[in-house]
Amino acid sequence: MTSPTEAPSGVAPGSGPSSSGHWDDDLFPADHPVFRGPRARSAKGRLIRLGLWGALAVFLVALPAFVDQLALRQYASLMVLSLGVLAIVIATGHAGLISLGHGAFVGLGAFSMGWFLDARGWPFAVSVVASFALCGAVGWLLGVPALRIKGIYLAMVTLGVAVVFPSLAKRFPTITGGTTGRPLDTTMEPPSWTGLGSDHTVTWRYW
Repeated sequence: MTSPTEAPSGVAPGSGPSSSGHWDDDLFPADHPVFRGPRARSAKGRLIRLGLWGALAVFLVALPAFVDQLALRQYASLMVLSLGVLAIVIATGHAGLISLGHGAFVGLGAFSMGWFLDARGWPFAVSVVASFALCGAVGWLLGVPALRIKGIYLAMVTLGVAVVFPSLAKRFPTITGGTTGRPLDTTMEPPSWTGLGSDHTVTWRYW
């Protein structure tokens, strides 16, 4: 392996390292064979990932045209659950934090969204913003103290949140509707500019 102060193959022996002890861009250009292969593979990998994400986005947007309303409802539920899984991947897979209480935050978002829509009668967009704000505030209140702990102790705290949440849902059934959730009277009729009829409310909710 070439050391920082050792001339790599293909660089003139008379050249020397920069003042920091490393080869700068003039002495070790970006198109040098040492870098060309890995960088090309990295760029190719990024293009492949972008292409796959783009194909997935097109598939999800066009999905209502190929499935019935029941299947579309199931796909929508699957996508909502995928968001919870993604949160676990970020916290545990990337940050290395053992978190077992993500289900409580997903439930808090669902219960609060239903309450804002049905009990308060707020518009959909306003209810989404309010639900985000509530979940963010609760996450901040629980997350700031949790910054002082890690490992098994953090896992125990998040497990406690997951255990307590169903009891809170039972304790306030007028808000949450109990553990099964709150039935919504709001039909969320699609706007006229979408071109969707009243029989495509599931499609509008999916989008």
